[in-house]
Amino acid sequence: MVDVLLMASPEAIVDILKSAVGCTVTKDEHTRLGGFKHLDGWDRYRAAQIVVIDTATGMPFSFPELDRP
Repeated sequence: MVDVLLMASPEAIVDILKSAVGCTVTKDEHTRLGGFKHLDGWDRYRAAQIVVIDTATGMPFSFPELDRP
């Protein structure tokens, strides 16, 4: 997201930031994600086999098919 923001026009910034999602991870999950720095967004979580829980529903989050701007 940082790279996308740095290359974006000022008009695009708000829309890019609207797509930002926070995700709390354990230390172990953070370490696992580190092995997939070449991937972006939810693709990293998929590759690290991390189950994300949607706090609004309490259910596992269904990753989008494509996670690209």
